[in-house]
Amino acid sequence: MTFAEIAAATLFRMRKLQPGQQAPEIEGPDLDGDLLRLSDYRGKIVLLSFWGHW
Repeated sequence: MTFAEIAAATLFRMRKLQPGQQAPEIEGPDLDGDLLRLSDYRGKIVLLSFWGHW
């Protein structure tokens, strides 16, 4: 990883991932395979649980 990449990632976290700020958009399939977007739930309480199996 280059210094520029590290700096860009750090700036993103500093600017976008702070308490009280709007969460960045994420999307992915739900259990039925339909596309789910975080922005579809704007204004509602949302609990995200990320998991995976390899």
